[in-house]
Amino acid sequence: MSEYHNTFLDGNELIDKAIEQFYSSRNEENLIAILETIRQRMHADGHFILPVLVDEEDDSQFALRTIRTKDGKYWNVAFTS
Repeated sequence: MSEYHNTFLDGNELIDKAIEQFYSSRNEENLIAILETIRQRMHADGHFILPVLVDEEDDSQFALRTIRTKDGKYWNVAFTS
């Protein structure tokens, strides 16, 4: 089975690399590098995939998928690839 390729996500491997670097060394400089890379992708017409939850009874209603961190904050989920 071949893997589906979405050209809207081309270039996001830069974000993936910045995230990998952050996980290997969690510091403010690497966090800033992630945010800067996201900003660059935004200016280059980059895209994310945002998963949504569709209401089973009314498919015109949906919600963005979120995660909750230990501090109680909610964050939207986004995929780069």
